[in-house]
Amino acid sequence: MFLRSIIACNANGDKMRFKEYNANVSGLEKKLGLLGECHIYTPDESRYAAQVVSQYDTIAMEGNTKFTFMALIGRLYVPQIIAYTAATNRSLSCTTAEQHAKRSGKKIINFEDCSKLSLMQHITLALIGLASMPFAPLFYLQLKKYGDPYERGTKAYEVMRQNKEKSKKSPKMGLIKYAANLKGRDIIMADKTADIISREETSSLLVICGEGHLEGIERRLQGRFPLTETKSEELYGTFTPEQKAEYHSLHSLYLR
Repeated sequence: MFLRSIIACNANGDKMRFKEYNANVSGLEKKLGLLGECHIYTPDESRYAAQVVSQYDTIAMEGNTKFTFMALIGRLYVPQIIAYTAATNRSLSCTTAEQHAKRSGKKIINFEDCSKLSLMQHITLALIGLASMPFAPLFYLQLKKYGDPYERGTKAYEVMRQNKEKSKKSPKMGLIKYAANLKGRDIIMADKTADIISREETSSLLVICGEGHLEGIERRLQGRFPLTETKSEELYGTFTPEQKAEYHSLHSLYLR
């Protein structure tokens, strides 16, 4: 039962997902990429993200550069994060797509999407964080027993897939979606993406966001200008043997 509760809280995304498009913007063809991430990476996800980031000139990021109350509220989730990284092969030491972009000198634009959260949404997120803190040790034990819910082949992953649609409709999931303003932030990020890629100086743009935002951003962008999908890839925590062979041969720099 506790495992199912954990999975319900993570049901918005279960993998790193990358989609690439040719975007027709006012008659000009531009390259647009959407990289949906689980915010704490595995080593393989880090290598994959490095390869994707290298293909774009401009990077647009979920999140804020300015101070928001979310920076303080996030500290309430530290015990859960520690439990998660201690029990899985995900680590805060793995370089993220954002960090790869900074190291390679890419132009980075933040969406500033969290600044639109209301006072009640901030309070709700804080209460959820406080309520979860005592359960961090149990969270760790469940992860050790059932595995990473974002890693294909684990029992936790199978439970998440089986209960994904059900959990989306649950009161708990509704509360989380309200507090995190998922749909509202999808709109903000999609509208700002359309604005950035419409600029004359932008020839290629990569959007980096939580995997749960990917479909919402994609749907809204498709209503703004024609998109032709040229690539779609998924990575469930680690490379499959086929993916590892492909990326070892094509991008050996990132697999050292």
